[in-house]
Formats: sequence, C-alpha cells, structure tokens
Amino acid sequence: MDNFIIDVTESSFQSQVLEHKGLMVVQFWATWCVHCQHMRPIVEKVAKEYHSQVAFARVDIDQQNNLAQAFEVEGTPTFIMFKNGQLVDEKVGEMTKETFIHFLDENL
Repeated sequence: MDNFIIDVTESSFQSQVLEHKGLMVVQFWATWCVHCQHMRPIVEKVAKEYHSQVAFARVDIDQQNNLAQAFEVEGTPTFIMFKNGQLVDEKVGEMTKETFIHFLDENL
C-alpha cells in the first residue's frame, strides 16, 4: 500500500481514525469491487498530493465487516470524511479525480 494511505482494522479504528486530529478520508472497499479497482490509482495520486492537508485510510469490508456495518456501508467504494474524529461527509461510488478532489476541497 502507498505510504500515504493506511489500512485500518476494527482494532485500530479508534486510535487511527476517531482520535485523529484534522481531516481524514476513509475508503471502504473490497477486493472484488471493480469500481474500487478503478478508484485505486486516483486515490493514491490524490493522497500523495493532499497528504499535508488530509490523512487517508482504507477499510476492507470483507475483512472488517463490523466496521462496514457500523457505518452502514451499502455500496463500494464508500468514502467517509472525518474531521477531528467526527463524521462530516460521505460519498458512495466511483468518481473522477476532479470529483474526488472537489469532495476533499469542500471539507478543507
């Protein structure tokens, strides 16, 4: 995984996401999800460009099903934006790089 994106598990979610100071985007994804595969290079590029302003994390919904249920993830990819540990925005589905950047910029 790219250095700018961390993989989060149920046991690390509290410390890595909810206790994070600042903005964090968590992508809920699955290995079998074609739209997630399309988004991967976009997310990696944007994470590299925005790493000084936004933290990025991923949750594999098949391995971390309890987290997916807790956040009512019904489609993949789902992007949930947290600010100082509080959920502030959410987008579901594949996006262009421009749309993904707009999602970030709206919350900066």
